[in-house]
Amino acid sequence: MRMRIISGIAALVFLAIIVWAKPFIMGIAVCTLSIIGIYEIYKAMGNKGYKPIYAVGYIFSATLLIYTFYPVFQEYFKQHEVNQVKKMIMQLISQNVLMNFLLWIVLFVSFCVLIFANKKYCVTDIAITLFGIMYVPFLFSFIIFTRNLEYGIFYIWFMFIGAWGTDTTAYFGGVLFGKRKILPEISPKKTWFGFYSGIIGCTILTVIFGTYMASALELEKAHTIHFVILGILNGVVSQIGDWAASAIKRFCGVKDFGNIMPGHGGVMDRCDSLLFVAPIVYFFILLLIR
Repeated sequence: MRMRIISGIAALVFLAIIVWAKPFIMGIAVCTLSIIGIYEIYKAMGNKGYKPIYAVGYIFSATLLIYTFYPVFQEYFKQHEVNQVKKMIMQLISQNVLMNFLLWIVLFVSFCVLIFANKKYCVTDIAITLFGIMYVPFLFSFIIFTRNLEYGIFYIWFMFIGAWGTDTTAYFGGVLFGKRKILPEISPKKTWFGFYSGIIGCTILTVIFGTYMASALELEKAHTIHFVILGILNGVVSQIGDWAASAIKRFCGVKDFGNIMPGHGGVMDRCDSLLFVAPIVYFFILLLIR
């Protein structure tokens, strides 16, 4: 427990430094975590005898750098005259058309491997390769998208509150008062009291931070009810993300995805909830707050 707390505090300090740095710094960090995360998922699946195509997953994770440096390119183009082709490329990136194109390329390449690799891979291997890409780098990309928004440096904290605020309050609620198990076959330590504690704790933290942020930034569209809804959504979805990772580990027969953080496991052990919360926060901001 002591090591878990120490490493958790160190990670929080490191996170704060990255968030408050330039957007591309956080983008590089997210891209790195994505590569490590997809390695962990593919390695776990390898324990069951499957053979995901590591290179395809790594390449797609690396393409997140395109979105990472988008604000840098955007600022450069504002200060310099650019031709029509460059403007078109920037528009495609900003509208996330590029992401759809990359997903198509991954699908096409994966099937080419299936066809021409002399039966080295089967359809299941291709499916797991694509599953890993959708689960890890695709969901990680929403962190970059949110950070690139105006005021993204503030919005992104909703993700961390939603993931780790829920996890912390659910943990203590379950340890102190939890008795009735919620999913013993997947996550034997999770209880109904911990589940509700996580939702309530996440909602309270989200409302406190959101109200302060909206006042400081003078966001006219943001109201307390928005943060209540966001807190409840994150509190539920965050725990589903945690259970999803537990289900994968149970299936693969592994206790943790890795050991990159002492007491916390690997990247996917620490970011399982964050990956599910990230799209919720991004779309919520675009639809109701921004």
